[in-house]
Amino acid sequence: THTGSFDAPVGTILNLSGGTHNALAGSSITGAGQFIVNGATATLAGLVNVTGNNLFDSGTANLNGNYICTNNTLTISGGTANLNGTGTVTPAVVDLSSGNLGGSQVVTVGNVMNWTGGTMNGSGRTIIPVGVTLAVANAVNVSLITRTLENNGNVLWASGNLSLGGGAVFTNCAGALFEARGAGSLAHGGAANARFDNAGTFRK
Repeated sequence: THTGSFDAPVGTILNLSGGTHNALAGSSITGAGQFIVNGATATLAGLVNVTGNNLFDSGTANLNGNYICTNNTLTISGGTANLNGTGTVTPAVVDLSSGNLGGSQVVTVGNVMNWTGGTMNGSGRTIIPVGVTLAVANAVNVSLITRTLENNGNVLWASGNLSLGGGAVFTNCAGALFEARGAGSLAHGGAANARFDNAGTFRK
């Protein structure tokens, strides 16, 4: 149980590689190094603001406090990252290859998002702004469950299947492009209704 502070300077890595970690309100994890959750169950209710790469590789991370992730790389390659905090999440690059990006927080991509596997879920939103690209190039299936994905830029869907379920909403906004380049299926799944709302260009 953590009540104090961690400092990860540039060139260092803070790796929660196992066990159970509870960081209480008032705690802080900061610095210019890297932050990794790799096998741990981490419930972090304080400040988390590590300006190097943030990597969620396995285990479960519940970021319930002031989680800040700006102008760096957010990678989810396994496990679950539940972003339920109050801070700003605007990473330059988002790489989602496996696992779950969830929670209630808004994630705004700064430059590019690569979605090659895994699920986006939770009550929050993932926003692709004007001039930003979401590249979907998955081997089998990626899923949007309960979450809202809002595209104002370009979605380039090259391969694999895209599944919407659990009340998920995929919004292709006015002026945006959704381009389906492969032969995968865009499927509705689950008991709750899911929607694809198109006000822009949908190109096959």
